[in-house]
Amino acid sequence: MYTKKAKATQPKVSKLNLQVMNDLTVQIIPDSNFEFLMDSATVAKGYGIATSTVGSNKHNHQDELIQNMHWVYASAIQILDSDPKTPHNKIFWTKAGVIRLGFFIKSERAKR
Repeated sequence: MYTKKAKATQPKVSKLNLQVMNDLTVQIIPDSNFEFLMDSATVAKGYGIATSTVGSNKHNHQDELIQNMHWVYASAIQILDSDPKTPHNKIFWTKAGVIRLGFFIKSERAKR
């Protein structure tokens, strides 16, 4: 008799709001491997820059911003309350990635 084995998957998690400054609250996704994850738009909001600037920094510093250490694709995680239309190649930044990005970003908020 043939039986299917269940795939090992990471449990789905919900997004949480985190107040990082008096005037700034960001949405994070708790993660057992990386402590938390943030999408590029949220990282940009946190640093007070355009989302495209986050992407530019990822591209310009690809030797220092490493996949599965500083960022992951959406296909690598499961989010309980995510939009089913989220592209599989959407980028989420790890805690280490958000910190490392801060070294490259020159905004006033990044300097704080």
